Amino acid sequence: MPDDETEHSILTSDLAAADDGPLLRAAIEAIGDAVIITSPELDEPGPVIRYTNPAFTAMTGYAGAEVIGRTPRLLQGPDTDPRELHRIRRELTAGGTFQGEGINYRKDGSTYIIDWLITPIRDPAGAITAWLSIQRDITARKRSEQRQSELAAELQHRSRDLLAVVNAIARRTMSASRSVDVFSARLFRRLAALGRVHGLLARPLAESTMIGELVRAELAALEPAPPWANIALDGPAVALPDAILQTLTLALHELAANAAEHGALATDEGSLAVSWHTDHDGDGDPHLTLEWVETGIPPPPDDWDPKVRGYGRQLIERALPHALRATVRYELDRLGLRFNVGVPLTGHRVTARGG
Repeated sequence: MPDDETEHSILTSDLAAADDGPLLRAAIEAIGDAVIITSPELDEPGPVIRYTNPAFTAMTGYAGAEVIGRTPRLLQGPDTDPRELHRIRRELTAGGTFQGEGINYRKDGSTYIIDWLITPIRDPAGAITAWLSIQRDITARKRSEQRQSELAAELQHRSRDLLAVVNAIARRTMSASRSVDVFSARLFRRLAALGRVHGLLARPLAESTMIGELVRAELAALEPAPPWANIALDGPAVALPDAILQTLTLALHELAANAAEHGALATDEGSLAVSWHTDHDGDGDPHLTLEWVETGIPPPPDDWDPKVRGYGRQLIERALPHALRATVRYELDRLGLRFNVGVPLTGHRVTARGG
């Protein structure tokens, strides 16, 4: 294996006149990109490494002394694209320059993505005496680009979903409203709830949304403010997956709005108790169970029919099972309301978050 003096001699003879060798070597060793100089042969066993700079060691984990005399193919592995390797061979055989991207392997077996330039070094007669390879680690940039692509796709998906939800809310609200004023008020409240949940989805990933936060937000949004003395909230801190936030928020909004208009929060004698906990199903997957109980509700009108289902109840009884694979029990009578929902916390479509 060549010593440092031999490496230096090879490098300077290949790249420049002897008088310029020390300066050239110092420049190459100071740059941040990995530099590899190999012998000119391309046929098996292929070129051998003559020189690497310190940036090569920092990028690959290989010290120069470990790779001098070995083939640069030691950096390749199962995920290295064979089509790019074929293109390298074709372009270098023609005496040209190769530029591309590829996956390489570090000494510890981990992968990284490189921006790759290989160019020939020629003697005064034009014969190729070595190959100069300059490699830049672009793994972080590629991951960022992939992340941006995923976020753009998620934004497009959410936009389509949001427009569909707004359209459905508007149509159903209109069909269930007796007047334009009632329609406007209900639609505004429902769109405001939708805006709140999308505000939560826009927060950084580290800021998980807790079920207690969601319940309090929908109660706090009521106008006028609810009688908090008549409200009991109880449950542990439970983080919710993003995929269930929208549907669950709309359901909680309908429960809160109905409680304020017709239920326990519409009278000083009423009380609301909301509790939640988590347990596990037979497969060990976590489930959230939430119970909403209203007592002391105002007496319904004489012609009240408990079988009639408005938009809010339809959302609760149909959308929750369909969208969240939830189990729902909704019991309303002249004495009060008892609502129970069980929601799996795993197995939903993963959504990208900002931040």
